[in-house]
Amino acid sequence: MASTARLACAALALALCAPHAALAQDAADAPPAPLSLAADGDRSHEAGSSPQSLTLRALSGDGAVGEARLRLELLDAPRSAYCTCGEATTGADGTFSIEWGAAEAGAMTLRVEAEADGHAPAVGRFALTVTGAGSEAPSATIWIPPSMLEGHEYEGVVVAAEARAQGARILLTSGDPESLEVDREAIIHPGDNHAIFGLRALLAGADPVGVFASISGPLVSAESRIYSQNSVPSRLEVVMASNSTISDEVTAYVFALDANGAPARVASETGVRLEAAGSLEAPASAVIPEGGFHARLAVRVNGDGLLHAHATGLEAAGQAITKERRDVELRIGVAPEHAGEDGHATYTVWLEEGGRPHSRHGVLAGQVHTDSTRVAGFLPVSPENSESAALGLRGGVASGTVYTREAGEATITATVPDVGTATARVLVGAAYSANVAAQGEDAAADSGGLEPAPGECSAAPSGAEVDGMRAWVHPSLTSGPATLTVAQYHDSAAHGACAAAIDAREGTGDDEGTGEDCPERDGVPECHAVRHPMEADGRRVSLSVSPPGVDYDASVELLHGSLRSFAASFGVLARDVGNYTLAATATNVGTALANFSAAPPSQPGHSLRVVPLRVAPGGGMQDVALVSVAGPGGALVGAREAFGRPVEATVAGAGIPERTLRISGDSAVLRADLGASTRVTATAPGLGRGTAEIAIPGVVAGVDLALPQSVHLHEEFPFAMHLVDSFGTPLSLAGEAAVAASGLDVDWGARRMSAQRSGNVTLSVLAEHGAHEGSVAVFANTLGLDVRASAATARTGTPFRIDVIASAPDIGIDVSSPIPWERVGASTSIDVTAAVPGTFPVTITASKRGYEPSHETLSVTVEEYAILDVSAEGTDGRALGMRNVTLVTRAHDGAAPEREISLPWRREYRDLASAEVEFPQSHGGSYALLEVTVNGEGHAGGPIALSTGGDTVVRAVYDRSVTVGVEGGPVSGAGAHAYGSLVTLVAEPVEAVPLLAYGVFEGWEGLPEGAAVEGNTAAFAADGDVSVTALYRQDYTGALVAALAAMAGTALWRASRRHGGVSPAWALGEAARRVRARAWNR
Repeated sequence: MASTARLACAALALALCAPHAALAQDAADAPPAPLSLAADGDRSHEAGSSPQSLTLRALSGDGAVGEARLRLELLDAPRSAYCTCGEATTGADGTFSIEWGAAEAGAMTLRVEAEADGHAPAVGRFALTVTGAGSEAPSATIWIPPSMLEGHEYEGVVVAAEARAQGARILLTSGDPESLEVDREAIIHPGDNHAIFGLRALLAGADPVGVFASISGPLVSAESRIYSQNSVPSRLEVVMASNSTISDEVTAYVFALDANGAPARVASETGVRLEAAGSLEAPASAVIPEGGFHARLAVRVNGDGLLHAHATGLEAAGQAITKERRDVELRIGVAPEHAGEDGHATYTVWLEEGGRPHSRHGVLAGQVHTDSTRVAGFLPVSPENSESAALGLRGGVASGTVYTREAGEATITATVPDVGTATARVLVGAAYSANVAAQGEDAAADSGGLEPAPGECSAAPSGAEVDGMRAWVHPSLTSGPATLTVAQYHDSAAHGACAAAIDAREGTGDDEGTGEDCPERDGVPECHAVRHPMEADGRRVSLSVSPPGVDYDASVELLHGSLRSFAASFGVLARDVGNYTLAATATNVGTALANFSAAPPSQPGHSLRVVPLRVAPGGGMQDVALVSVAGPGGALVGAREAFGRPVEATVAGAGIPERTLRISGDSAVLRADLGASTRVTATAPGLGRGTAEIAIPGVVAGVDLALPQSVHLHEEFPFAMHLVDSFGTPLSLAGEAAVAASGLDVDWGARRMSAQRSGNVTLSVLAEHGAHEGSVAVFANTLGLDVRASAATARTGTPFRIDVIASAPDIGIDVSSPIPWERVGASTSIDVTAAVPGTFPVTITASKRGYEPSHETLSVTVEEYAILDVSAEGTDGRALGMRNVTLVTRAHDGAAPEREISLPWRREYRDLASAEVEFPQSHGGSYALLEVTVNGEGHAGGPIALSTGGDTVVRAVYDRSVTVGVEGGPVSGAGAHAYGSLVTLVAEPVEAVPLLAYGVFEGWEGLPEGAAVEGNTAAFAADGDVSVTALYRQDYTGALVAALAAMAGTALWRASRRHGGVSPAWALGEAARRVRARAWNR
């Protein structure tokens, strides 16, 4: 049995729904109406080509469903399969489009689970085929019911793309004959497209079984899953609230399922061996108790991994878990970065993700730490206790105060568990630029280039005044309020002991250790710059922004407070996203610039999710759902991790009294005693509402009708209809139901349909247990049509033959013509006859049951003309090809050519005024002109004037004579004879020497075939010249008789002399007579 390759899909995404006030009404709703699923688009794809688009539609018998929540996965997919699967939400019209494809040929199944408020869930399966790159397109498709019940018989159908004129034999085979038996062959009868074959579901299983067919082309296939009506544990399943998590621990279930995928109670305690691969930690084993069907356990998720479950006698199961590692970065800023001693500054900590501010619900706990409490700490007193402070980020932002003490440098570090760390430097007291700069230039404009100054530089020069300002905005990337901090400074070049101390530290020696003079470069003295923070002096600072779009205080005073203050702060808030530059200006000081960006947060927040669990029929308290907190991508988050506290969710549903669940980790378990399927709704402040349908398997919830995707017009095709539960699992064959459809005939006894119109035909089935809407694409064959004219033009008043040739036999013909037409007998030809000349459109429509009508239009040009037909024939029936017939024609313009024509002669004349024809009196020596007829009327010889008012047929008849020649002897009947007359030849005997030699007739030579011969007479028809020879032989009987007579006479004379009385002359004569008679008889 083929193994199922499942693509990892995210858990079902649930839309935000109506507020908590709707719960009471939801619980009182009527039983939900069932959903159904349909797919529109091409389910065949060429390997390696661009992805194919497929539109899914969620339908219901009671009207549009609105938005529906989908979960999609590919089954039995090639490794290279591509699909925009996972979880999705349809549009308001219930449709959703995906793209799919693969780099290699193969067959797969798209499995779709659908849920919608107010409807029972549905499961649909759609067969997808990937053909080889550049391969021949399949010449047929195959359909079998996608779901079957073990022990029942069904029918499938092969649908050829074109009619098979001679019929076709289709070979079939099953991918698993032990599970599904199929007829070995099916027949498409001549002229049809369909071949229906039988199926026998033998053994239920979790994997689909394929059926393959070949019809003089590429292999085609379809799949079906076989379900059992008996609930016996056969396999395991691992279920979690999601297969992706941010949380470190998730709740998992191991279920015992039957072959249908429904929970099956075990007869005895069943141990389950668990294997955690990758970065997972799980118990080594779990136990499904006797009479139970699941075990619950906690899985530690340190990273991606796979959890396997094994049990004796049950098919193993596995579940992949992905640890989502969000790219969230921790940021920290201190302002002012350079502060005076015994003063204060402000630290700000914030989160960023993917170039946007990152916001989280609740408080995210962390800590800030200083590496030098001598320089800066988090308490105004007790430096030894101010090393760190608690950090609580609200909305992804936190801020606090850093108290400065002695001059120096400190590093402030912020740490947030599961996020990371960030550092910022703060300088206290005087600082110098490590790089020399031209005196008077702003070498220390960026505090990042400053270092703590030696003690010799701590005091500002006598009479030093504020000569510059610096500005910072924190957070520098924000989706909400931010703070602009402005500080004032005095910059001067290092001199004297200060310069010497810096030189000694840096080893520059630019003033040779005296600290009095600065070296020159190109005539310009270069010195180290020293910056001193200056206390607030009441100076007013004004603010402006570019571009507009930020709200802020127009001005603020730099005032001295209870602590030494070196800076002033402005509150700023961007109204629009963008990049902004803030300018702070004070009199006689100049302007300080600070940049910041405003952007939307990287995530809208968390949501509440309800994930249904496998529920067994039979009632009793059982785990029915997991209520979880999910991030925007669907990954599970721990409530305490996300909010620092548990989340309390209010849960209710039909048959489930309202209650509160406390979610501390990734999920809370909802337990209930359900007698029927129900919809559960959970709400929590700030997390919206999550809903899920909890379906009980094995309980009839609707009806499912399975139809072929495409069928041929007027031909029968099978269908399958089952009573199904809420999961779409077939429970039994459905009986006869009401069908509402236009153009479909249903035979419930045979469970077949036939379509009476082409196009997409939609039908609704209204049964006792629900309704189902389905559709089937009905196609008609293409009827090839060729219309051929018998000639280039037609003639007025004469039928013009048009032959209609179609690609299929026994077609019907309809003609739209402005001139009369009639069909020629039972043929597909027609005759059109026009009374007047012109050009006429003749449109021929060919039709045949199961075909789209075809139309062809022929322009028939009709002309008016006369035909002159001249010929000659002999009385022997032969056409005479004469070359010396004279024809004189005169046109209306007076031209009168005279010429000899060769017969037969036929011409069309459109401007004939007169004509005259003359035939020769004889032809070929054997023919003599007998008569001439013009249109059947006889004429004498000589020139004959012809009428030009219409067609003229001139026929000359020549009498033929036949010569019979005879050689070899005297024969009567020789000479000339009329053609066709009877010739009788009689051969006479010849007496060569009187009384002694004769010529005796022996036969004929040269008689025509079929001549009648009797004795010396021959008779035959005179149908051609003939030369006959009469054959004779010489007979010398007379001489012999004379000799014998002499001998006999002598004997008689002697006798008479002895006896006396006999005349010698009589005796001689008598002897001669007897001898001659004997010879003649021989």
